[in-house]
Amino acid sequence: MRFGLSFPNFGAFAEPSTLVDVAVRAEDAGWVSAGPEAYVA
Repeated sequence: MRFGLSFPNFGAFAEPSTLVDVAVRAEDAGWVSAGPEAYVA
């Protein structure tokens, strides 16, 4: 089974450098995918 990580795209996570840091750390920890949540209205 593979797992992905989803995180909000507002607040502290709205900063591009934070998104990159989270994605790199997730990959290093073995997560298959990491990306911001997407909302469709």
